[in-house]
Amino acid sequence: MLEAWWHKTQHKGLFAKNYSEHIEIDSGHGRSETGICQQILVDKGWLGKEYCCSGLKSIINVRSENMKNRRVKIQQKHVAISPHWI
Repeated sequence: MLEAWWHKTQHKGLFAKNYSEHIEIDSGHGRSETGICQQILVDKGWLGKEYCCSGLKSIINVRSENMKNRRVKIQQKHVAISPHWI
């Protein structure tokens, strides 16, 4: 469900008011790692009632790309953020 919201927001357009991103790159000893953290503020206007979660504010996408010995390993996770969880 979170991945669907993420993609729908991307298709509608990402803007400074609803999107932020942080990228960190580290390398050494034959490996390279890139960490990407992206946040989209949720616009409940385009969510159907069956998908609305009380208090949902944003979706976080965390992606890690690791390369070692010419092999790439990618991990990705979507996380929902609500004020009462903080």
